[in-house]
Amino acid sequence: MGIIRDRGIPALMVAGTVYASLAVADLIAAVFLTPDPPSHQGLYQDEQARGYAHSPGFSGTIRTTSEFEVTINSNGYRDREWTYDVPRRILVVGDSFTFGEPLAVDLTLFSRLRTRLENAEVAIFNAGISGYGLAQILGTVRKECPVVRPERILYLFYLNDLSREAMRTDSMRVVDGWLVPAFDAQEPGRALSDQEIRASIDAALQNLRAADVLALQHIAAIVRRSGLVGGADDGATESVLETDDPLAYPPENSGLAAALLQSIAVAAEACGAEFTMVILAADWELRLGVREPATERLLEAVAEDGLDILDLRTPADPNRILRLPNDNHYNPAAADWAAGRIADHLQRLGN
Repeated sequence: MGIIRDRGIPALMVAGTVYASLAVADLIAAVFLTPDPPSHQGLYQDEQARGYAHSPGFSGTIRTTSEFEVTINSNGYRDREWTYDVPRRILVVGDSFTFGEPLAVDLTLFSRLRTRLENAEVAIFNAGISGYGLAQILGTVRKECPVVRPERILYLFYLNDLSREAMRTDSMRVVDGWLVPAFDAQEPGRALSDQEIRASIDAALQNLRAADVLALQHIAAIVRRSGLVGGADDGATESVLETDDPLAYPPENSGLAAALLQSIAVAAEACGAEFTMVILAADWELRLGVREPATERLLEAVAEDGLDILDLRTPADPNRILRLPNDNHYNPAAADWAAGRIADHLQRLGN
């Protein structure tokens, strides 16, 4: 009689050995190759009108995808101290692209724009705050336009300014010095409890968790950051769209977004300023000529309003890389390119 062999056992042993090897590799990736968690404690404070704002006078090192130095002036922005003795002034509003994340201040889009525009007659003012969307931008224009009294307001728009959270000013909270989401990402409208928020802060500050290692999360994150999977080089342009998620970017919010943008323009006009909206191109929008659906819905909704809009996505440029290696924000060359196009546009308008 022959010997009956269970061929399933060796297969399980091989699978277990492979998994154990991957888990060890994930542990190594977690310790040596995974960036430290973001750190910005103390940079933000609560503000009733906009939900949160910078802490005036803050100075220190913060970390998003990398570390960089940040100094906040007494008005609450990443800029030099504001003075108003120059006769012509331009106020720049926006989110993290305007703030300059995560670049040294002299490499940011705003700094490159200042180099091109400022002279003895013209000064520009940076009122950009990371994470701001349309609702907070409106609050910023209403707050700062009467102070700066600019001849023009530049709104540097990026596609995530249209997220569900960007439509309201209470979507973020400052807890124990940390800026954190105030609502559940999976259950829109459900406010997180203080206990849930503090648990999320504790979890975010932990570099190494056994569950993540066992799930091979660190290796997966490295592969995603490398662009080896889920990219657009295979021609699947749909995979690069960021605003086609109806939960994060509800199509029904397009009307509200248009109303907020119109209110921003009206607020600028009310304090004597011209208004220009600059659509900052996402890397794949420029390189592939794709168009984010949420942005297109907004532009369609305001098409008859006569707004001055500079669209940096046009014409498509397949040879220009805008993003940083591990970050969707502009690299220094892209910041300089965008500043040049904005300056050219303003010169055509006579500024």
